[in-house]
Amino acid sequence: MASFLMRSVDAELMEHPAITEHADWLALVRTAHQALFDLYQALGASAAAEK
Repeated sequence: MASFLMRSVDAELMEHPAITEHADWLALVRTAHQALFDLYQALGASAAAEK
């Protein structure tokens, strides 16, 4: 799910004209994308540790 949401943020928000015109909004989108990436990595590490 984290991967899906990360791709959605990337595809739907990162390049959206309204977002790219506002540096503060773009910073929020980048923060959200990074948080989802970090979650994805943490989930993967946790799954690997359980094996």
